[in-house]
Amino acid sequence: MQGSSSISSSSVDALMPRCHCGVRSPIRTAWKCDYPGRRFYGCSGYETTRKCSFFQWYDPEPPARYSDVIRRFLETNEGIISENTELKKTRQELLDELRRLQQSVHETRAKLEATVAASMAMEDNMLASVATTRKRGVVIIVLISVIVFVDLSALALCFQSNWIIFISRMHSTKYNKPRYTSIHSKSIILKYPEYKQRLHLVHTYSRRIYGVTAYLPHMRLNHTSGRSIKELVNSPPQL
Repeated sequence: MQGSSSISSSSVDALMPRCHCGVRSPIRTAWKCDYPGRRFYGCSGYETTRKCSFFQWYDPEPPARYSDVIRRFLETNEGIISENTELKKTRQELLDELRRLQQSVHETRAKLEATVAASMAMEDNMLASVATTRKRGVVIIVLISVIVFVDLSALALCFQSNWIIFISRMHSTKYNKPRYTSIHSKSIILKYPEYKQRLHLVHTYSRRIYGVTAYLPHMRLNHTSGRSIKELVNSPPQL
C-alpha cells in the first residue's frame, strides 16, 4: 500500500499470510493514508533495506452490536460538532459584546475626565473670583474707614479751632442743588447772631449735608450756588 505507515504490530498466528520475503506478515495500522486507523498485513521488513511491498487489508468480522456502537459514536460526534458550532457562535457574540462594552467604557471615561477637568477649572475660577472679591471688599472697607477717620479728624479739628462749617439751604437755579458749604470764623457768628437761624451748625448736619469730606480749619470749599455766605452776612470776611 502506497503512502501507509505502521506504528504498531501484533503477534502472528498460523492464519497470517506470508509476505514476499517468505515470513509471516504482522498486523499493522495505517495512519498516514486515506484510511486512518484501518489495519492491514505488512512485511516485518517494512521501511528497511528489504523494502518488501507486500500488503493486505485486515478486516475481521465485526463483533456483536458493532453497528450500534458506530451509530451512537456518529450521533455523539454530530452532537459534539453542533455544540462546538453553538459555542463558537456564542463566543463570537460575547466578543462583539465585549468590544461594545470596552468602547462604551472608553467613551464614558473620556466624558468623565472632561467633566472633572471642567469642574476643576470652574472651581479654580470660583476661588479666584472669591479671592478677588475679598480683596476688593478689604480695599473698600479700608477706604471707607479712611474717609470716616478723615471726616471725624477734620470735624474734631474744626470744633477745637476758631472755625466752624456752615451749611446753607440755598438752591441753584441752574443745577437745582440745595446745598452750599463754607468755613467761617466763630467771630462771624458772634458778630452776626441774627444769621444763626438761617445757617445750620455742623452739630446738626448729619441728615442735611451731602458729600462733606475732610474739612481742615483753613480750607474753603467751592460754591455749588451762584451766591455766597458773604452776601448773606453783610460781607463777613471769607477764608
